[in-house]
Amino acid sequence: ASEKVYDFAELLSDSEEKEIYNDIIEFTNTYNLDAVVVTINYNNKSSAMAYADDFYDYNNFGVGSTYDGILFLIDMDNREMWLSTTGTAQWIYDYYRMDKILDATYDKIAYKDYYGCASEFVKESSYYAKLGIPSTNKNAYIDENGDYHVKNNYTSVHSANLTLAFIVAGIITLV
Repeated sequence: ASEKVYDFAELLSDSEEKEIYNDIIEFTNTYNLDAVVVTINYNNKSSAMAYADDFYDYNNFGVGSTYDGILFLIDMDNREMWLSTTGTAQWIYDYYRMDKILDATYDKIAYKDYYGCASEFVKESSYYAKLGIPSTNKNAYIDENGDYHVKNNYTSVHSANLTLAFIVAGIITLV
């Protein structure tokens, strides 16, 4: 878990890997979130998402009891990039923000600038971590397993509406 750059596809030079590693360590120290960059040529999973999620889970990444962090995968086999988040990173990186991070990395990978792509991932991840949790996640919470859930207010609203309906029906019946 102490290694943060896994360049299995050998897209980066040793010095580029060290530079990204240093950026990730700074990111982790600043925002108390783990970050990992993985490149692969062959994906033995059903999807980039499955590979990224499993790689994060089975390699002891994450900060704290909910394993807070983000993983960036460049899957050369499927020609796809993927972000995987766990713990409080799920609050910070909503779908909108993850799309924005991936959009910024596409500009680099389109020119086969893999170092620039990975660097852009760290830079954009830092930007959004600095902004904190977006207001769109105000009804979300992370459980003890680090899983993301949205609070459901439907039950209390539904119960109140049902009670009101019975009261109105009772009054109409009496009248």
